[in-house]
Amino acid sequence: GAPSAWSKTEAPPLTRLKVQQACHAGPNPQVAARRVRGGDLGLNASTGVVIDAGSSGSRAYVFSWDASDPAGTIIEQASLRIKPGVSKHALAGGAAAAAASLGPLLNFALEHVSDPGSTPVYFMATAGMRLLPDALQGEVLAAVTQLLDASPFLLPPVGEAARVLKGEEEALFDWAAINAALRKLGGPPELTASVADLGGASTQLSFATLPDFVPRPDLLVPLGAARVLGVSRLGLGMNEALKNMLAGPSQADMGACLPVGAAATTASGTALQGSGNYDACRRAIRTFLDDFEKHRHGDAPAPPTLPAESQWPIYLFDNFPKGAAILLNKTDIAEEETLTLGVMEDLGRKLCAVPEAEVAFLQPQGTAQERKPCFLGAYMVELLGNTYGFPREPAPGSRMGELRFVTEVNGFSMNWPLGAMVFHTMRAIGAA
Repeated sequence: GAPSAWSKTEAPPLTRLKVQQACHAGPNPQVAARRVRGGDLGLNASTGVVIDAGSSGSRAYVFSWDASDPAGTIIEQASLRIKPGVSKHALAGGAAAAAASLGPLLNFALEHVSDPGSTPVYFMATAGMRLLPDALQGEVLAAVTQLLDASPFLLPPVGEAARVLKGEEEALFDWAAINAALRKLGGPPELTASVADLGGASTQLSFATLPDFVPRPDLLVPLGAARVLGVSRLGLGMNEALKNMLAGPSQADMGACLPVGAAATTASGTALQGSGNYDACRRAIRTFLDDFEKHRHGDAPAPPTLPAESQWPIYLFDNFPKGAAILLNKTDIAEEETLTLGVMEDLGRKLCAVPEAEVAFLQPQGTAQERKPCFLGAYMVELLGNTYGFPREPAPGSRMGELRFVTEVNGFSMNWPLGAMVFHTMRAIGAA
């Protein structure tokens, strides 16, 4: 059935209570809210909402900007994350349940906008929705569109209110996000920042190409003065890569990626004994990645595509900073951490040498990267060094090879929703 209409005043008391508790008590396993800024942009203020529907949860971001200069003035006002993700709700209860799960996010957004009737709301889904059957995916998008249409918010044009992003769009939005946070949009393309991200199902690389090096003109997207190249590799995300390696020809070699004393059985019944052999783990991963690239490019691996010298350091999002935190034996990366592949290699080798009995997992039932820290450390180095072709260390006087792992920059959560909002606002005024 179709989701029922609702309003701010009709929100169930329990939903309202959860939101208020989240704002005052901090994150909990189901709800996490953050209030970033209370900036007053005056009479020219515009607002927008982006709902990021990921595989493990959904998050609403509320943005504000001065209508005369969106890219230069945008700020993140607040965000709220809820679990589980829309795709899990869809599989358990159908499209109506998936749409209804967004109620707390819309209620939260209403609390942070003064004029919802002029505030567009975008629902954008990534890997979790891509994995749903096509028919169910379409039903979910239709139900979500109906929910948004019944809300007090402004509904974007047909086809834009609720959709599943392509990997290349995610890459473009990553690039727009970091450059908006650094206030580099509209400036010289050669001075813009470059981005790589590691999701659960895919990995992306994006940067502004310069006139002397345009690898794929057909893939470039204009954004201000820049022409942005976004490359996505579906299947090389952290969880998908691990799943595919444990199910494919390389599964017998995966014991090298487990700590000494660990034992596991693959889905096909292959028994694995952990050896914590970092170099052997790297070799298995390299074979997997080389095979992926061979099939992706028709037996002719594409040469690594690198940003120009002036566009380094590379900013790394999503599972990359989570992996860096594990390598550094930290709970998380508070804002940013700068490493090189050489440093990551040394840390990864030490991590793989820690016996199973001495590994302290933050979450016993955590994600794949938390259960397999040795694999994660080796995988990040191979992906960045072998597949993307990043240098192991910067040459003297160079920053090419400097990797900046970020979770937050200048008050912005570092993820693609900021870039999506910037892209839509710039396109509305003809700047993109």
